[in-house]
Amino acid sequence: MKKILVKTTKSYSVIIARSPQELSKTLVVYPGQKVLIVSSPKIYRIYGKQLATILSNNRQKKFCLISDAEENKNLKNVEKIYQSAVKFGLDRTSLVLALGGGVISDITGFFAATFLRGINWVALPTTLLAQVDAAIGGKTGVNLKTGKNLVGAFHQPQLVYCNLQYLKTLPDREIKNGFGEIIKYAIIARTPIYSYLKRYSLRQLLSADLLSQIIYYSVKIKAGVVEKDEYEQKNIREILNLGHSFGHVFETLGSYRKISHGEAVAAGILAATKLSQKMNICSKKFYKECYWLVKKFGFKEIKISPENRKKFLDILWRDKKIKQGKIRLILPVDWGKVKIVTDIPADQIRQVI
Repeated sequence: MKKILVKTTKSYSVIIARSPQELSKTLVVYPGQKVLIVSSPKIYRIYGKQLATILSNNRQKKFCLISDAEENKNLKNVEKIYQSAVKFGLDRTSLVLALGGGVISDITGFFAATFLRGINWVALPTTLLAQVDAAIGGKTGVNLKTGKNLVGAFHQPQLVYCNLQYLKTLPDREIKNGFGEIIKYAIIARTPIYSYLKRYSLRQLLSADLLSQIIYYSVKIKAGVVEKDEYEQKNIREILNLGHSFGHVFETLGSYRKISHGEAVAAGILAATKLSQKMNICSKKFYKECYWLVKKFGFKEIKISPENRKKFLDILWRDKKIKQGKIRLILPVDWGKVKIVTDIPADQIRQVI
């Protein structure tokens, strides 16, 4: 078992474990008698009874099931959780558990941030992407039809419990999805992640020892960045958005159905790296190395048809990272180094999409 302390306004631990057994001991410290567990029907069928058994018998437990598809990460489903919580009699001493992937973490965290003006929540991420990224850092939110994560709040969890057993039941595409974010970490910080990704095949990386190391270093990177800029006020946390500005547009254009978040981020990294090379920010050597690594894990470029390029730019300029009317993109410089670039001409962006 590995433990990482995230030192934010409300510090909490991220535990990386190979079984769910330590969870019951960890949750004992939270006194609430009622526990609302937000999950999806599929995850509930696989892990619902196991989790209910692990939780203390003297607690009242209720499951609220919602779809974990990206297109359902919306205010309608938040309302469903609100109503379930009211009927259950949740109060400020109660606890909310998010059992699922990134969508479940995002929407449950937002519910916890806003219900009764804030209640405690614990993330139990069941996907690789959620374990290395979505469940950590306190960013919560939902999508609007006009853009991704436009409604949200910062609300740190009490605990993030990454159980490696959950990953054994993931389909191949969902495993690959997580590596979109892991490649991002290989670029933004100097850790062993890059050498792991370069040296080992995907099959080898899924061994418990290597996977726990990759998750550990990914969490360490994100925790270190979040600790320096919890509320995204110092232009430090922005580096975690590498690949995301373009990626979110790819997702929005596909109505959140055609590609997964990890696939969109990986395609966004390719576009950002191509733009960086065209602007002479990164070398051609780095561009080729990055391109090779992204392709190694089965990710592809996403090309926007000429008739959709105006729409692409319109969505990009609605990005929540716009400041004073200027788009801010995170562009890679080299392994372990990125740069925030503003005032990028639209023509240069068109050339890489």
